[in-house]
Amino acid sequence: MEKYNLVNYYTAYCESTVIPPKLTFKRIVNNAIRHYQTEQWTTRVTGDPEFVQFSVVHPNIRAARLWAAARTPLETTEASTAVRVLVNTRIQTPGQPCRHCGLIVIDSDIHAVASCPRLSAHRLTLLRECHILPDTNPYDKVTLLLSAANSLNDETTRRICTFIHMSKTSKKSCFNKQTFIEFQDTLYSYVNNTCVNSI
Repeated sequence: MEKYNLVNYYTAYCESTVIPPKLTFKRIVNNAIRHYQTEQWTTRVTGDPEFVQFSVVHPNIRAARLWAAARTPLETTEASTAVRVLVNTRIQTPGQPCRHCGLIVIDSDIHAVASCPRLSAHRLTLLRECHILPDTNPYDKVTLLLSAANSLNDETTRRICTFIHMSKTSKKSCFNKQTFIEFQDTLYSYVNNTCVNSI
């Protein structure tokens, strides 16, 4: 009870001998627990430098849109990949070639998502949709894309996660002709609808 600051309530009820209804007490306990967890989460995210990027994906203590938008196990995997690229949990050897264009880069994941010339058409479509300038710093570009994924609709969120997942996976597994055609068709239809609706 001390952990959630509920001792005062308990003391007050014991002294007054008036016990509140069960639902009222449940509400008090739930609010106290929620307040405690939110405070702990905020302190951890804002006070620990390793969690700064994480707060882009999880600006609040509730589940992020990235996870809520995922409808299938594959989409959940894509969301997980997108988060891993942002928080950069995997140690990479610098000077590795990009899996798509072959260019030697410091961080192959960030390069693939933010500046690989082979993926520029898909990236530019998403950047326009998310109102992000194409010449933005690559690390900021990834952060802004995932921030946009949390604030835009579920369909856009899924497309951003799919693009990041496709960028991060190997050339053979993701960028076959059929995948490109499906991805282009989806983006084209969205952009076309957006343009028609805005006219």
